[in-house]
Order: sequence, then C-alpha cells, then structure tokens
Amino acid sequence: MKLIKFGSAALAATMAFSAAPVFAADNSPIQGDVNKRPGVTEATVDGIKIEVTDSAITDEKVLEVVNDEQKVKDILKENGYKVPTGATVVVLGEGDYNYEVNGKPEDLKKAVEMSFDAANLAAKDGDQVFVLHLKHDGKWEVISAVVEKGIIKVTLDGLSPVAFYKVVDEKTGKVVEITKEEAAKAGVNTTTAKVEKKSPNTGI
Repeated sequence: MKLIKFGSAALAATMAFSAAPVFAADNSPIQGDVNKRPGVTEATVDGIKIEVTDSAITDEKVLEVVNDEQKVKDILKENGYKVPTGATVVVLGEGDYNYEVNGKPEDLKKAVEMSFDAANLAAKDGDQVFVLHLKHDGKWEVISAVVEKGIIKVTLDGLSPVAFYKVVDEKTGKVVEITKEEAAKAGVNTTTAKVEKKSPNTGI
C-alpha cells in the first residue's frame, strides 16, 4: 500500500479540518500533489553551527521504502513502535540533507542536532512525528519527536535522506501517539528496512 502524501491542497484541507478522515468515501488514499520538505532552521555539530543543503530524494530505492506503508510500519516496529490496528501511517514530507564544503558534498558521520520548520507539514504543535533517517550503513534510524512551537528538533546520526511521518486513526484522522516498547523483531522482514544501493549522497 502506497503511503498517503500531503501536498499543498491536502495540507490546507488538513489544517482546516484536523479531524477529517484520511480516506475518501471510496476508501482510497487522499493523495497530495507534491512531497513537502520542512526547512532547516538550525544544524549544529559539537555545538558549532553548520550549513546544510536541502533537496528532494531522488534515489528510487530510497523512495520505494519511504513511500511504502508496510515497509515503514516494519521499520517502526523494528524500532519498538508498533502501529495499532485501525491506524495508518501518513508521510508528511521527505528530503535529502547534506553538508558541503566549498560547494562540494562531504560525508558527515557525526551526530547532527537539527531543527526543522514544520510549517510545510500537516502537523501541529503537540503532534508526535516520526523521523526516519537513512544512516550511512544503509539502516534506518527512527526518532520520535513532538512538534513544539512549529519546530521539530532531532539529533541525527549523520546527514542523508530523511522522511517525516505521523500515525493517524483511519476513521477520525487524529494523531495516534505510540509509546516505545522493546524492539519486536520476531516476524519482521528486516530486508525492507535497509537500502543496499550505493549513493554519492548517502555514502552507502
């Protein structure tokens, strides 16, 4: 099942009707027109500010994962976040974030504290947002964050593709908060949670 994407039209509808169903009357996903990327308001490494570039994800194998609901659910479950029955995962936005020196991409394999502006995303203050980050080893890092004053703050293990999600009730469209449990690996197809293709952007 392909994930629901909120573009500009869907975003406006969601902001106006926060409890609107995420499925149309015929039970088909409501699709947005474009993928959205939150702006980076700040990025620091060891307390020092750095400039981060922001572009769309172009790697097809990465997009195949971030836009596939079941694969995202598997990644969340692998990291202790089991999506309950009756809830669906909505992709809010995605982007490829990189560090450049003199206009040339550089691998940055240190922890990066980042603040994202959630204004472009269909998420409001208090919403739980899951940030999925593709690490340099090809595995997905999952971070649970809460939108505060329009900002999503996370610490990433390096810079590379990132996707933003929320889990919502299929009937009401309201955010479903999930508490982290012990990673439930039994029965999870971990091959869907790794991208093998080498990429100059990810260093994989």
